[in-house]
Amino acid sequence: MRKKLLAGMLALALCSTNMPLQTIFAEEFTSGNPDVVSEEETPEIFTNEEQEAVGETDEELSVFSSEEVPEFNDAPDEAMAAAENEQAGEIDLADNDKVMNGVYTISSAGDYKFTCSRETGNRIVVDGKKISAKDSINIYLNKVNINTSAGPALRINLNVEATVTIHLTGTNSLITKNNYYAGLQKDNKARLIIKTNNSDATAGILNARSIDGDSAGIGGGFYGSVSCSNIIIDSCSVIASSKYGAGIGGSKQRAGSVSDITINSSSVTASSTDGAGIGGGGYGASSVSGITINSSSVTASSTNGAGIGSAGGTCSNIGISGGSVKAYSDRMPGINCTPHNGNSTNVYCCIIKNEYFLPVTIDSESWKPSYHIFPDSTKDGNLYVWLTEKENNDAYDVTVGTEKRQYSFDQAKNQFVRIQTTPTADQFDYTQPNFTYTKDTHVDISKYIKWKDDVTGHGKITKVTYFKKGDKTPLADSPTDAGTYTFKIDVNEGDYYNSVDSISAPEWEFVISKAQAPSSKPTDTDPTIYVSWLCKKVEDVKGLFNDEWKWSDSDISKKLPVGEEVSATAVYNGTDADNYVNTSVVFKITRKACTHPHTAERYYSSPSCTSSGYSGDTYCTDCNETLSYGYTISAYGHDYDNGVITTEPTTETDGIITYTCKRCKHQDTKNLGKLGDGEPYIEGSFQKKSWDTVNDLIKTSKEKDTISIIMNGARTLPASVLSGIKGKDISLNLDMENGFIWKINGTSITAETPADIDLSVTNTAEHIPAALYSLISTNQNDFGFHLGRSGAFDFPAVLSVKADVSCAGLMANLFWYDVENGVLQCIQSVTVGGAFERSIPYAEFILSKGQDYFIAFGTESLNGRVIHTDGSITDENGAYLRPADAKISSHSIDRNKLTVKLSKGCAGAQGYDFVISKKSNMLQTGKFSKKVSSTGKPQASFRYLAKGTWYVAARSWVLDEQGNKVYGSWTKIKKIKITVVTPQQPKIKNITVKGNTVTVTYTKCKNATGYEILLGNKYKTSAGEKYPVKKYLKRTEGKNTVTVTFTNVKKGTWYVTIRAWNQTSKDKSRAYSPYSTMKKFKTKK
Repeated sequence: MRKKLLAGMLALALCSTNMPLQTIFAEEFTSGNPDVVSEEETPEIFTNEEQEAVGETDEELSVFSSEEVPEFNDAPDEAMAAAENEQAGEIDLADNDKVMNGVYTISSAGDYKFTCSRETGNRIVVDGKKISAKDSINIYLNKVNINTSAGPALRINLNVEATVTIHLTGTNSLITKNNYYAGLQKDNKARLIIKTNNSDATAGILNARSIDGDSAGIGGGFYGSVSCSNIIIDSCSVIASSKYGAGIGGSKQRAGSVSDITINSSSVTASSTDGAGIGGGGYGASSVSGITINSSSVTASSTNGAGIGSAGGTCSNIGISGGSVKAYSDRMPGINCTPHNGNSTNVYCCIIKNEYFLPVTIDSESWKPSYHIFPDSTKDGNLYVWLTEKENNDAYDVTVGTEKRQYSFDQAKNQFVRIQTTPTADQFDYTQPNFTYTKDTHVDISKYIKWKDDVTGHGKITKVTYFKKGDKTPLADSPTDAGTYTFKIDVNEGDYYNSVDSISAPEWEFVISKAQAPSSKPTDTDPTIYVSWLCKKVEDVKGLFNDEWKWSDSDISKKLPVGEEVSATAVYNGTDADNYVNTSVVFKITRKACTHPHTAERYYSSPSCTSSGYSGDTYCTDCNETLSYGYTISAYGHDYDNGVITTEPTTETDGIITYTCKRCKHQDTKNLGKLGDGEPYIEGSFQKKSWDTVNDLIKTSKEKDTISIIMNGARTLPASVLSGIKGKDISLNLDMENGFIWKINGTSITAETPADIDLSVTNTAEHIPAALYSLISTNQNDFGFHLGRSGAFDFPAVLSVKADVSCAGLMANLFWYDVENGVLQCIQSVTVGGAFERSIPYAEFILSKGQDYFIAFGTESLNGRVIHTDGSITDENGAYLRPADAKISSHSIDRNKLTVKLSKGCAGAQGYDFVISKKSNMLQTGKFSKKVSSTGKPQASFRYLAKGTWYVAARSWVLDEQGNKVYGSWTKIKKIKITVVTPQQPKIKNITVKGNTVTVTYTKCKNATGYEILLGNKYKTSAGEKYPVKKYLKRTEGKNTVTVTFTNVKKGTWYVTIRAWNQTSKDKSRAYSPYSTMKKFKTKK
């Protein structure tokens, strides 16, 4: 089905409403314009080769019997008399006094002028009984609005032979809702002319409709003449529609002819659902011919019939000349025969897009109208012209506005299509800009050159090339400098235009005018510039302009006398100087007198510690004038520094401190006393010695203050010092000078009467059993210390302990030696940090009791751990982290088997590992001949040992949280000797089964006296060896016997293994080798 166009639907809508025509058009085109068939779509709407046959059945046709024909009386009566009396005046059809029985009948020739004061159902009938063919009837419709159900709104009876001319003024509606009649029904063969009233400047409009009717909008009625012919629509606007009849033409199911319909210089919209837009009615077999359209804008549409032509009959002689004719149908060709141009030459549709409604010429001849127009003046956006096919398929030259196009005939589509052309400068609009030079700014001419608005289907401007006017060499970029330039453009391909390079036109030029002055031009609003006295020449005047300006060569060396005005010119020196009109500025310069802005002192002499000096005079360094005089300065006197110890104190000699005057370097000395004399001093001030000095400093100290004291051999902290800081937030740092510093805060002292305290600390672990601290000491920097003070402290004190640099960031675990219980207990774990100057690492511990401690450095905290004398370690909950050390209590040797037993009661042990080797350094190398683990009894056996000396050891273990073994120490290595020779382990080479006889062949073994072969139908595993439960046993002698045979072996599955033996022991008992790998076989008898 072909594309439905909205315009046809809107036209049909006009047939089903009683709204005034102006309102209909307003609503119609605010709800959306009709679909536009563009040039690109080129729909196949004008061929008749694919016309669909419209079949009719008896069920589809409405057939009336004579009894069913509705009666309608159009005979002249009193209305005829009224018409004769009112030819000279205007007839208001809505006035019932002038219209009799709803009909105004015209029965005589003449002029009849009708109007309507409102919509009316009254009708007009033309009756020709008394009118000759030579007469004429002029019907003037001035805004007549007839909407009736009684019959045709206007009917020309079959007996009318005179020409009827309908003159239109304004919008007129002839609408019938009676299915059997046309809106304007023409039953006769005489001419009907529909035109605009000659006196009107605006085209009149006629809206004729048969709503849901079987009759035409204009033309034949279902009850009326069979044929429709001789209609001329001239210079007016007509809207005609029907459902089953034609818009203009025949009615439904009639076989009469439709002919001689002419449309001249008019705008016509004719539409139907089942009939043709213009032509035959629906379901009819009528012939259609003689439809002529001249210079008109015609829209003819149908759903099931043709746009122009027949809905079921024949079609011929359709002439289209000029104008715009748009004919389309959903189910049939737009025109179901090929139209001609009036000279019997076929014409074909050429859709010319003209969305801006511009003038159109075709092959240099102006085309009217230049765009498709609907009766309400709505514009389509396309022009539908019908052209003849040229020889050799030459193209038509079409100009829309200023755009030149070409259209050629497309045989496949049976219509004209637009073809590509090469664009020229004429298709561009160039607005010449006015540019003014702006530094470093490129002009962009692409903003001023564009395709003309009426040029469609073009490509884009892809490049602009610039030239200096008169120079053919293109510029590398768009220009910036002042001057006159031309340009060329490149465009790419569009739908209707080829790509082309270097399009130009003589008028395509532009000018970049010079700017008035550089933006950096200095302002000269003040005619006179006063400059500093320091500016002695023009070249000395700075800061008036930037580096792009300079003083003119003729003025730069001019002198500037004080108080005299001098003119000097500054000249623009930028690289773009040629782009400016004004490039110089004149300054009037006056040099001011010196204001002495820069002063200095002279004749100054400094006083000394013993003599006076002079303050000096003040003078101007610019003009050398003395501005003020000085005065005498008194002598200073000596100002000594804090002193330097020039003789270091020792335990035998006094120290000497020397003070030096900061100004004259005069020196004085003072005796400091001996070193290590037990007199403490304030850190950094050896001269401030004694506890009295400390007490004095405490008295002047404030809360939060810290006093650092070097003990200088002193070991006891007097009660007076403790009483001085008691209850105060004052801290003492007491450096014992051996890597230990005590820290005491007065708020921690609570004793009513503090006593003297022994602060001595000795770096030693001699008071702690090495067996204890060796279990936790893994760092070479671990050490112990001994406090001179024992028992509980009166108050807690912080002991800061110096550590090796390598210990910074590690954990320092402090263990206290519990003498009573003989254990080391970790009571604190702290991180080693740089607590003092030079970032020396210190660990700080809070101590509340004496006397011996051990510090172990490591990566983890050991807080709460207890080291026991048996070697075990427990955590704070008493759980064992390391078992007690094991001890070998006894061992026994049975030929080549060694059994080792450990002492019972190994605390914390969950198991034991036993190792044996022929090398005494096995514990150092970690290489063992055999290793046995036991989780039961603390004992283990080693079997099949070779003759010689062996070394055996053991250790206990406990599992940590991750299931890893944590070991106790190894026992002492036990040395033992094996005196017997262990033979080589044999291998079974072959097993042969014949009936119930089994023969086993095995290897000959070194040191073997004989072999023992075990055969059984079950086996067991012991000490890692698999061997049969003895059922048969054969023992051979002689190392060369390597075959043994068993007879009468019962049917079943059997296992066999072999071991070698000798008798090298003192008691001649057998010493066995390990069993061979056990073999499996079956007997079947």
